[in-house]
Amino acid sequence: MEVLLVISFFSALLVPGTFAGLLDGEDALLLDPLMSSGTGKPDNRLPVFLEEPEDSFVVKNKPAILNCKAANALQVYFVCNGETVKERQQSLHDYVDPMSGVRQIEVTLNVTRNDVEEFFGEYSCECVAWSSFGERRSRKAKIIVAFIKKYFIENPYSTSVELEKQVQLRCLPPEGVPLPEVSWRKNGSPIDPATVMNYIISNEGHLLIVQATLADVGNYTCVADSLAGQRISDVATLTVVVNGGWSSWSMWSDCTPLQGTCGIGTKKKGRTCTNPAPLNGGKPCPGLGIVKLDCNIPCPAIDGKWSSWSGWSVCSSDCRQFKTRSCNNPAPSGEGRFCQGKDAMFTDCTGGKCRIGRELGRSEGSESGDEGVSRVDSDLPLYVGIGTGIILLVVLVFGLLLFRLAKKQNSAFSDGSRKTNRLRYIRLLPFSIR
Repeated sequence: MEVLLVISFFSALLVPGTFAGLLDGEDALLLDPLMSSGTGKPDNRLPVFLEEPEDSFVVKNKPAILNCKAANALQVYFVCNGETVKERQQSLHDYVDPMSGVRQIEVTLNVTRNDVEEFFGEYSCECVAWSSFGERRSRKAKIIVAFIKKYFIENPYSTSVELEKQVQLRCLPPEGVPLPEVSWRKNGSPIDPATVMNYIISNEGHLLIVQATLADVGNYTCVADSLAGQRISDVATLTVVVNGGWSSWSMWSDCTPLQGTCGIGTKKKGRTCTNPAPLNGGKPCPGLGIVKLDCNIPCPAIDGKWSSWSGWSVCSSDCRQFKTRSCNNPAPSGEGRFCQGKDAMFTDCTGGKCRIGRELGRSEGSESGDEGVSRVDSDLPLYVGIGTGIILLVVLVFGLLLFRLAKKQNSAFSDGSRKTNRLRYIRLLPFSIR
């Protein structure tokens, strides 16, 4: 009672109009601290919470801190799991707001890991504000031991993507309470999707690259952050594959003749596989890099001209001789005209050339006749030998035939008539030979 009187006295000094209430007795002293203004009338309102405790986490050996603030209250304290928390576990601070003149009480509670783990089930606390008009209870605040597991549910893996294509790097963070927040790093530097529009991080934690460029090549890591700690995934390497592309065609080259300086030739144009060049295992450019085309360089029109006449030939057996010339001085080219005139000239032999020609013809004829005679003389013994052999062969064959015929006839006669037949045979034999 003495404590209440002291509190009421100091409150009356600070709040205008309340000092007169001290003379009204003990009941007035109990109501003075809750008066809202200098009207001298008590405020019948219940306590009002200015701050209620929020859900909190115990991180390792760091306790969870719950705060509660109330106005128009004589007592403020915490109740955890149905039990009032002892005063030594919570700190109390009360003061009068100089602006409103209302008394406020603030209470802070530290909840350790042992407090939570010793209680089986959900650990919760609520704040109680009490006054002579009644009490009010705040919302229940849950206290949870924060943790994060060591290994990722799904690590990102290295992959490759074609230039300007879309690719996704998957990542599922480790289990934990509270849920870890996922971020990404490229080559050790954080990725901010708000500033780099080509990157999107999904709600699950996957990284989506909308349109891959060569600048996106690098090592990527998934980072899971939580109150309980941080986890970093394995490194995933992203390779951007660049397929080769052709440059523009060059201009056609000059026509190069196959021979000489004019006539049929070829011209060509080319392109290079550098727009872009194949990179990181990209496909080479399809098709040809050089194209050739037939062409023609018109030769200048050059008319043909005759060469000099050759000398006269030897007079022939018919007393004729000739001389020739060629259209090659120069030969006609392009659309030039061929030489006009004849390329040979004939004439009769004169000045005794015809007699010389005939003598030459006769000498040549006689030499050829002698050569034929000598050939016949040299072959005559051969022909005689062949004829003689043929005659002897015919006689021999005919004699054998007669011999066989006589032998057959002798075998047909008896022994008595053999002599007669033998004489006949002897007589016939010379005759047959002749």
